[in-house]
Amino acid sequence: MTTSTPAHASTIVFLDDLVSSSHDSYMVVSVLSPLLQSPLRQFAELLAQYFAEIWDFLIFIGTVSGVIVVLVGVILWFRDTNPGSGESLVFSGILLSIVVQCFVMFPLPGFTLG
Repeated sequence: MTTSTPAHASTIVFLDDLVSSSHDSYMVVSVLSPLLQSPLRQFAELLAQYFAEIWDFLIFIGTVSGVIVVLVGVILWFRDTNPGSGESLVFSGILLSIVVQCFVMFPLPGFTLG
């Protein structure tokens, strides 16, 4: 009756033999690097997609905020409720809208890899 060794035991010994010499360890690294780079690259692309979505959401929030601030400022300014604050809100809303529009026209470096 013969005892059989599991298949993974020979693989482990084989990998240990490869790692024992420097040339062979380079070969193991060069064989495994594409396998390791693929999940890392996918993870980086996933993060890039999330950052792009967050950036688009921030542009939307900035645009809506600029319009709301200008409208509130106009209401305060022309109803003489608080003309000083209304005037500053109008100019601040216009400045916010200009800055957001600059980010839309001249975006930051892309969230793409490659």
